[in-house]
Amino acid sequence: MNAGGQMLQLVIADDHAIFRAGLRSLVEACAGVEVIAEAANGAEAIDLTLAKQPHVVLMDIMMPEVTGIEATERIRKEAPHVKVIILSIMGDEHCVAGALRAGASAYLLKNSLPYEINLALQKVMANETYITPSLMEMIAKTDAPSILTPQQREIVRMFANGMNAKEIAGAMNLDHKTIEWHRRRIMQRLCVRDIAALVRYAIRAGLVSLE
Repeated sequence: MNAGGQMLQLVIADDHAIFRAGLRSLVEACAGVEVIAEAANGAEAIDLTLAKQPHVVLMDIMMPEVTGIEATERIRKEAPHVKVIILSIMGDEHCVAGALRAGASAYLLKNSLPYEINLALQKVMANETYITPSLMEMIAKTDAPSILTPQQREIVRMFANGMNAKEIAGAMNLDHKTIEWHRRRIMQRLCVRDIAALVRYAIRAGLVSLE
């Protein structure tokens, strides 16, 4: 495989070193593919991509500092010629939709068969989109008008404004455990794993202002 007659250059972004090593071995077994850098978090993925200008970034979603979706959005904005392939354990339809909205060209589950990575690379270099077939079937059956319910959006807004779960429970006349359940579900749907990423989502979604 090559890109315009040259080696297909990749950056791997994942916060698990063992997975990065295994993925590197797998992709470099494909003819004409070269891994030129590895990133352990989303911020590193952005910096390395902008510095190295690879053809493709293989990106995890759940990473510290900056999520894979946030990194994808930034990369596609500042280096639109770089393709992003998401590799994740998250098979939720909202994660897939969020990744595609951010500009990803492919979405694979980490338990996908090895040949799918090679297939996804071929597809994205041909300016096509590739999604793991099982996820495509799930998305086709999903009828979800929005990622979050109005109640969940309000909970996000309160967290972003600095309230904790106990304070939100009191304000909404709900049990503390109910708020914690919603928080976990919201984070799963938004593919984030900390309050900082939740706040960034709230700002982008217009739920809170920076003033």
